[in-house]
Amino acid sequence: MLYQEVRPKTFSDVVGNTSTVKSLQSLCKRSSSDRPHTILLSGSKGCGKTTIGRILASEFKTKPENTFEIDTAVDRGIDGIRAITENIQYKPMGGGSVTYIIDEVHRLTRDAQSALLKSTEDTPEHVYFILCTTDPQKLLPTLKNRCSSYTVEQLKSKHIVSILKRACKIKNINISPEVLDIISTSCDRTPRTALVLLEKIQDLTDLDEIADVLVSEIDSSERGDFFNLCKQLLVIPEKRRTNWKNILVEFTRLEEDPEKVRNGLLTFMRKQLLKIDAADVEYATDVSRTIQILSQNTFYGGENLLVSMLMEICLGGIK
Repeated sequence: MLYQEVRPKTFSDVVGNTSTVKSLQSLCKRSSSDRPHTILLSGSKGCGKTTIGRILASEFKTKPENTFEIDTAVDRGIDGIRAITENIQYKPMGGGSVTYIIDEVHRLTRDAQSALLKSTEDTPEHVYFILCTTDPQKLLPTLKNRCSSYTVEQLKSKHIVSILKRACKIKNINISPEVLDIISTSCDRTPRTALVLLEKIQDLTDLDEIADVLVSEIDSSERGDFFNLCKQLLVIPEKRRTNWKNILVEFTRLEEDPEKVRNGLLTFMRKQLLKIDAADVEYATDVSRTIQILSQNTFYGGENLLVSMLMEICLGGIK
């Protein structure tokens, strides 16, 4: 996968999140006895938390064979954490440190989190825990308080474009700046998604074909309901104002993550802009307004915020 091949290996390779990177670089310069051994990285999916965790492990002089990534989607119970607790007592052969990177740590059961808390309280100097989560509020307060916490923000479009250009240079991909801009606004500002999209469209040149690929990649698995929602949002404003209840019904049928739906809608609307005749200024303006409303991520507001956006699209402008 492209995003794995061009993944940053050092802090100097990381784009964006300047303040967080500087803080972590400063932390790494401290002696092992003077730095925290449990670090919490919070941020939306695909924003680079695990990548930063791997860089930290390298900075902590942890060899690749002594860096362990725990997938809580596979193992979220107490037995796995108990095994870690037993193993951390032993120093690695050949010296160095041991680092455990636990992805989506909030998925651990309460008992498992309690066991992890015990491990972080009695952590040997050669052991580091890097906890990654998209939902820090679901962590036990006692565990969260044990961590040095850092936020990994979503990137700006200019940062995404910079990452894409670097990937194109490394992999010798010839692609237009216009296409890179389309990807940067279709990936919800997450580098992993941007690189997946780049890999899918790297051989395409037609913007309409590119838009088709982006919609098929991001849209809801309930394809029929998703496109019904799209079509109802594309009707003239007067029709949306009388049909807003049906639009909300179409949205609830999707039963999808709000960010996934929002991204799919955004990409679909951008595709419509590519098709609009240059003389149809009123229609283009309406679609552009819809895109503006949908341009705020729902990482914190979730489904309620997306419902509010849909209502603004339907009823906005009424006096």
